[in-house]
Amino acid sequence: MKQNLLSAPYLKWGNGKTVIVLLHYFGGNADCWKWVAELFPKSYTCIAINLPGFGGTACLKKPCVSTYAIHIQSLLKKLKVEKYFLVGHSMGGKIAMQIGANDRLHQIQHLILIAPSPPGKEPITDTDKEMLLSVPTKPEAINNITKLLCQPITSAQLEVAVTAAIETRSATRNWWVNEGSQQSITAAVSAMQCAVTILASLKDPAIKYTTIKKEVIPFFKKAKLISVPDTGHLYPLEAADWLQNELYKITKMK
Repeated sequence: MKQNLLSAPYLKWGNGKTVIVLLHYFGGNADCWKWVAELFPKSYTCIAINLPGFGGTACLKKPCVSTYAIHIQSLLKKLKVEKYFLVGHSMGGKIAMQIGANDRLHQIQHLILIAPSPPGKEPITDTDKEMLLSVPTKPEAINNITKLLCQPITSAQLEVAVTAAIETRSATRNWWVNEGSQQSITAAVSAMQCAVTILASLKDPAIKYTTIKKEVIPFFKKAKLISVPDTGHLYPLEAADWLQNELYKITKMK
């Protein structure tokens, strides 16, 4: 049964043998994945993790990309997850890269990065930085989310996204915007050995397609790029059906 507390460290759907671990975007939470996770058959287990400082969870005492990765790997160990497909979206993508670099036991069956923050410094304008650092009112959150979309979302999806944005803790905002997004993990990523697929939208207003081509792809020895023509930045909300189908196909690859 799926947990219902936003303050829980993770949400879980299904109890199947194929495990998919889902890491959300900056300002999101685990609940943002439910429209994707609910589409998987019973033979799957989907685990969406509330990154520390999001979804009502506590902040890390000493945050950095590495400590986020270690936190998630420790949680998966407690859950006795040994083999899994790892999906990271935006901020979650950069953390997923670090987990992939840490994966000495080859537990990750495939790494899927959705509009990931680059392994080097993420380009953020001063205007965007000011917006990301502030705790929004509900109208401001709706306005900020709407700017990230190219496809309409439901009122229920908007409500989840707004709640997630407002609940993001200030200390975590400050860390990610000023430090985490600017931290370089390029050396670790370049040594990664697991299979990688990257999804990038031609219309993404946050992590632009050119950023993916210039500042993400070159750091992977072998990575498949899937270009998405008409989605904004919030894939799990805008294109849940399409995204679930792409993830499903990857899990079936030989």
